Amino acid sequence: MMTPIFLQSQKGGEEGEEFDKEEYMTRRAEAIAQKRGISEGANFDPQARPAAVRQMELQEERVAKMPRSLAKDALLAPWIPLGPAPIPNGKR
Repeated sequence: MMTPIFLQSQKGGEEGEEFDKEEYMTRRAEAIAQKRGISEGANFDPQARPAAVRQMELQEERVAKMPRSLAKDALLAPWIPLGPAPIPNGKR
């Protein structure tokens, strides 16, 4: 039977540092929060990401409705995929 990961020796700040389930869960939550851009003491707006996605969608719609022109081509030019696509297994 396998030992649950939080009961195994965890490598923390010091080599071989061990900590219990509570400490493991705290560090895990901090790591996840960091990846989501949430930091202690900073204001967090849960609507910021959905608002940014909606703004991007509106901008994409506006560009799609533009008549074909040099301006539209200039807006879309930097996003031309260079390939290879897809990259198999993340390898070249």
